[in-house]
Amino acid sequence: MADSQAVPGPTMIGPVVIGYTGPPHGADYQRWVEEICQGLVKVDVQPLQDGAVDFTMQMAELPDVRLGTFDGSAIQFTARQGASAPRLYLQMPEATDLRLVHGPRTLLLESGQLALADAAQVKAQTLVPAAGRFRTFGIERKTLLALCPEAEDRVVQPLGHTPALGTLIRHYHAFAMSNALRLGAEARAVLSQHIVDLTALALGTGRDATEIATHRGLAAARLAAIKSDIARNLADPDLSVTGVASRHNITPRYIQMLFEGEGVSFTEHVIAERLARAHRMLADYRFAPRSISAIALGVGFGDISYFNRCFRRRYGMTPSDVREQARGVIVYRPHFLIARRLIMLVCEHKYGPIRRSRICFMPQLCSR
Repeated sequence: MADSQAVPGPTMIGPVVIGYTGPPHGADYQRWVEEICQGLVKVDVQPLQDGAVDFTMQMAELPDVRLGTFDGSAIQFTARQGASAPRLYLQMPEATDLRLVHGPRTLLLESGQLALADAAQVKAQTLVPAAGRFRTFGIERKTLLALCPEAEDRVVQPLGHTPALGTLIRHYHAFAMSNALRLGAEARAVLSQHIVDLTALALGTGRDATEIATHRGLAAARLAAIKSDIARNLADPDLSVTGVASRHNITPRYIQMLFEGEGVSFTEHVIAERLARAHRMLADYRFAPRSISAIALGVGFGDISYFNRCFRRRYGMTPSDVREQARGVIVYRPHFLIARRLIMLVCEHKYGPIRRSRICFMPQLCSR
C-alpha cells in the first residue's frame, strides 16, 4: 500500500516508483492521470471506491521485459488504443482478486493464480475490485511467441501451472525488481531470458521448448529462491543444504548441482555470504560497540578462530584491521554532522553566505 502520510499529488521515489495519494480530482490528480498513467503506463484509470486514491506503481525495464508492481486502492485500468501493442502481460494478483476483460471474454483471477493479458486488445481492462497488490511481466510479443507460439490463444484463461511454479515466478519477479537496476547489460539480458522461460513454462510449451525453459529459467528461479533462503537464515549456525532442500521440496544433490553451475559449492556460498555480511558490519560505525566475536557469531560462525582464518584468507586482512581502517576514514556520523554545521556557521559569519558546493569537508579533519 502507498504510504498513508504521503502528500497529495504525484511523487517519484527513485527512478522506478511512482505514487499518488489524494482525492480523485483536482490539478494534482489530473496531472498524475495524464503524465503518469496515460503518458508513461499507457492506460486510462478509474477509481472504484469513494474517497481518496492511494496507489503506487513500481516499474523497471529489462531487454524485452517490463516489470511492474501495482499496489493500492481499488481501481480500474483500461488499455489505450494501440498502447503497448507488442507486449503480452503475465498478471499475478496478491492478496486481492483481478478481473480481466477482453471484449466478450472475462476472467476473475484469484490471488495466487496467473493469467495472460494482451495490451493490444482495444479497451482491454484490468479491474482491482479491492485494495491489494498485483505484479506483471510485460513481455515483447515476438519474444514470447518465439518460445510459446500458442501464447495468444491462452489470453484471459487461468493457467494450469503447479503451485510451486507460481511461487517461483512471483519470487523471481521480486528478485528481478530488486536487482534489475543494479545489473550490467549482460546480466540484465540473462535475467530477461529467465523471465520469458518461466512465463513460457506457465503457459505450457512444446517438449523441446519446455526442456530449454526448464534448464534456463526454472533453474535460475530456484537458485534465486535458495539464495534468498540462505540470506534469511544466515545467522543460524545449523544452516545446511539438507535443511534448505527440505524447505524447497528438492534434493540436496540438486541444490549442489545448481551451485556447481556457478562454479561454487553450497558451503562455499554460505561462507562467502557470512564473511561479506561480517565485513559490512565491521566497516559500519553503527556496529562499533559490538565486539568482533559477537559479529562473527551473529552471522553464523560457531568458531571464532575459523572465522578469523576465513576472513583473512578472503580479504587479506584481519577483522581488527578492517575495523581500524573504517575508524580512520569514517567518523562517528552525528559528531561529524555537528562539526560540519559549526564550520558552515563560522564561515558564513566571517565571509557571508556561500554555496555549500564550494566547501569540501574531509571527515579526517573532525577526528583531529
